[in-house]
Amino acid sequence: MFSGILLAAALFATPAAASMWPAQDADTPLKIKKKPQANARGCSGSGRTAVKVTFDKSGKVTAATAITRSGCAPFDASALKAALGIQFEPAKKNGVTVTTVRSVEYTYSIY
Repeated sequence: MFSGILLAAALFATPAAASMWPAQDADTPLKIKKKPQANARGCSGSGRTAVKVTFDKSGKVTAATAITRSGCAPFDASALKAALGIQFEPAKKNGVTVTTVRSVEYTYSIY
């Protein structure tokens, strides 16, 4: 029983669980045109930051929150800043633009 609870918690904590909210109902999915890179200066090894991003129907990113952190604070901060600069075409439902929430991943490898 206890291990089942841990498994359920792990499923909800992964970026895949947060990948899309209203977008799955969209007729035309969100299209990312430009994804700025995050800066890993000051980090070592490798890491991944998953960011929950709100893609507003107006065509602007209105929120970015870390879902998982890389272990390198400067990279995490850079990933959040980069996510706020994503350029995209909003998703559409019945021909009307809709706000979409998705996860976006940023990774780095330094050797």
